[in-house]
Amino acid sequence: MNILSKKTKESMKTHDSHFAFIAFFGTITSVLKEMTTEVQKIG
Repeated sequence: MNILSKKTKESMKTHDSHFAFIAFFGTITSVLKEMTTEVQKIG
């Protein structure tokens, strides 16, 4: 049981960093899209 939870925690760590990267990338993409839309509105 202990070994299993340890393995799960380790896999969650790598999954978390991977997910954080995707979330970070997605946030930047959406922010850039919003900025582009605002610029188009002004222009």
